[in-house]
Amino acid sequence: MRFRKSHQPPLQRELVKIYGNFLQLFLMFFVSSLIALLIFSLLTKYVFFALGSVLLRLNALHNFNMVVLFLLFTLFFTVLFSFMTVIINEAVRSAKTRVWSFDKDLIVSRVVRLSFFIFVVNLLTNTVLVSQNVAFSPWVLFVLLFLHLILFFVPPAISLDDFSFSKSVEVSVKLFFSHWWWVLAWLLFSVFLLVVGEGVLFFILSPSIGKFIIPLFNVFFVLPLLIILQSLIYLRVMYRLAP
Repeated sequence: MRFRKSHQPPLQRELVKIYGNFLQLFLMFFVSSLIALLIFSLLTKYVFFALGSVLLRLNALHNFNMVVLFLLFTLFFTVLFSFMTVIINEAVRSAKTRVWSFDKDLIVSRVVRLSFFIFVVNLLTNTVLVSQNVAFSPWVLFVLLFLHLILFFVPPAISLDDFSFSKSVEVSVKLFFSHWWWVLAWLLFSVFLLVVGEGVLFFILSPSIGKFIIPLFNVFFVLPLLIILQSLIYLRVMYRLAP
């Protein structure tokens, strides 16, 4: 993929423009998440809503069928998120090159690789967090955060440049250490969106309603913005595009 090194508009303007241009696309993911959320709302005996997410209750671990069902939904959301990430990255590519390319086989290949990456990272993270004696260690949490940050560029590397899993990790590590301030800026922006957005919703909505609305707010607004910003940052540091 080649991009011209011509003058680029401010990052925030590109972010808002791309989000507005593909609002219908984000609405599709919103509807999919809404259906899954409605299903989870019928299973409050085994799941609960917190931090804008759906989490499994400890008592559900004794119900094998519920654990399997939860894992299936987790797999569904992993694939959905991967598909969402690949398509949004393609939307960013089309906004930069004025060319929309939708190769079904290529999209599927990227979604599979990205789903595998997300699954492995989440599995390792959860395994460490539930291990005894390390769950509340600040050093362990810091190491996990650092590992997540150095893998920051893996999703766009897979989605935009069709790199292999190992090549994407290699590229991500190199880009992180040479442009770590971009990753830090993205992290601060994500914290700002989550804290301000969820804080406002909790303030204006009752807790019983807010716990359902916030996950949908994250899917429709927060996640697309963060994925677009991640993709734009990758393009600027990977191809030295003007800021």
